[in-house]
Amino acid sequence: MRIVPYILALVAVVGGIVLVVRQEPSASSATSDAAPTPSDADSNAYYIDGLHGDNANSGKSPDTPWKTLSALRTASLKPGDHVLLHRGQTWRETLELHASGTKVAPISIGAYGDGDKPKLRGSDSYNTPDSWRKDGEQHWYVSGITEDPGTVVLDGVPGLRCASLTSMKSRGDYHYDGARKRLYLFDAENPTQGGRQIEIPKREFVVGPLEQDHIIFRDLNLGHGRDITFLAWDGDHLRIENCDFVNSPGNHIQFQQGSNFGVVKSCTFDDWNLLNTLAYAIQVIAEQSGPVDIESCTFRASRQGGGEDHTAIMNDYNGWVRT
Repeated sequence: MRIVPYILALVAVVGGIVLVVRQEPSASSATSDAAPTPSDADSNAYYIDGLHGDNANSGKSPDTPWKTLSALRTASLKPGDHVLLHRGQTWRETLELHASGTKVAPISIGAYGDGDKPKLRGSDSYNTPDSWRKDGEQHWYVSGITEDPGTVVLDGVPGLRCASLTSMKSRGDYHYDGARKRLYLFDAENPTQGGRQIEIPKREFVVGPLEQDHIIFRDLNLGHGRDITFLAWDGDHLRIENCDFVNSPGNHIQFQQGSNFGVVKSCTFDDWNLLNTLAYAIQVIAEQSGPVDIESCTFRASRQGGGEDHTAIMNDYNGWVRT
């Protein structure tokens, strides 16, 4: 890990302007930051295929893949192992790990096959017409939403939160009624007409909480967590590379409870703090957390909500960020 002076990182995104953190590491830092690669003889690759897998399989080849991320909770992963998710597929569950890597043999979570990056979602889809009921001329609702989802994602775009039913005026406006556990959408017809994709966050985290050390996350698309997309909770030497983060009511990434020596590199961040809680794309919080190095990341805010602060990078309570 290279040593650079402490920098208070405040990257603001205002009015949908794209702000990019660019840092080209020096030759010496590139060498020290490079993720070590263990010998193939010392590691296993485990494959997860949501369409053709089965958790009763060994998971050790593309022909015998696991099906769900829940298989990782009981997997006997060891340093140097690789977990590979099939590209072009979506998992609606929280990724949890219970094993750590080492400095010379980190555990890696990545992708295989053809297509888009694997999607990990904290949301459930509500795309069938029967899911929705009409309540008023242009008010449609889905019931059983027990926790405030913080947003609703419509064809990949976060809806506009409204404080009441009467304040909803346009297609894409939504209101959460906690007393009746309903989420309302404003629409002249059933919201699913025309193949519209509707996603409502249900799970608190997409990845984590992570207490494990020496883990690499690479080539993933993460989003729609109800609170935090990626939570590092006392996990050290966590590296996040070439991942896309989309649509979070709160933080996309939070390093907390003494998570040290993190790296976030070449990632994109779209729309955070949608619930207006002073949340950030990347937050390092508490005196014992950090340093976290942030390199070559892009931040975009198309739907900012009504909150006061849309800072992209924040260190709170003496958390340590380096950019």
